[in-house]
Amino acid sequence: MAYGFTLDMDRNGMLSLTEKNVQLIGSILLIDSNYKDSFIGADGSAQQLFKTYGITQKLQELTKIIEALDKENSTHLPVGDGIRLTVNTICKKDDLEGRLKNGDADLVDEIAKAVPGRYNVSFASKYCTFASRYVLKEDNYVIYDSVIADAIPYYAYYYLNENYLRRTRSMWPELIKSQNGYDDYRKLIKRIIVAAKEDTGYGMSAAEFDSAIWYYYKGNEKARVNLIADKVKELKRKVPYEPKRN
Repeated sequence: MAYGFTLDMDRNGMLSLTEKNVQLIGSILLIDSNYKDSFIGADGSAQQLFKTYGITQKLQELTKIIEALDKENSTHLPVGDGIRLTVNTICKKDDLEGRLKNGDADLVDEIAKAVPGRYNVSFASKYCTFASRYVLKEDNYVIYDSVIADAIPYYAYYYLNENYLRRTRSMWPELIKSQNGYDDYRKLIKRIIVAAKEDTGYGMSAAEFDSAIWYYYKGNEKARVNLIADKVKELKRKVPYEPKRN
């Protein structure tokens, strides 16, 4: 006998932000051989290392965490100096644990700039997010990566009537580099989550939002970008975009 499941889709055929979808995708991640070690906290995973060392600023411990995070999440820190410079930057931060506990958005920006000439915001957001979740049991950071950045314009328009597409591409790869870019991105995701709760009745966490959106849309980049652009165009025909007036 074959067993199957279906995900909840919204009225435009896109992934709905429901409790059922969160549970289904979460279950898949726990058994998918490509990702389960990082999600269950297997030995040597970033999750396990965070739980072992905590918010450490000891060179060897932090290096192990950074290397595991970079490998698991394909954040592509430059080999050698990229790891070293990032570790040194974090080691030198005053009140690191306090800043993480307070959800300090500037900390993401500072770590992202650890390597001269690079802005590694994907890595920095994941370091702060996972340190916060695994050690401090907080949900006050969100992950920035290309998959979520590509998908956000659909949900921002669907729930908030806010436009983050320029032609067919997400504006977030550029916006994230601007002053307060990460904090604005985080606040946008939080506002989408609040609006989604009003629609579906389920108040998901930032961690659940990250996992659901990333896993569902992580396939072919070109197909993802085209899908989001087409769906936002459909929404604009139904509900014209109205820029906010100050």
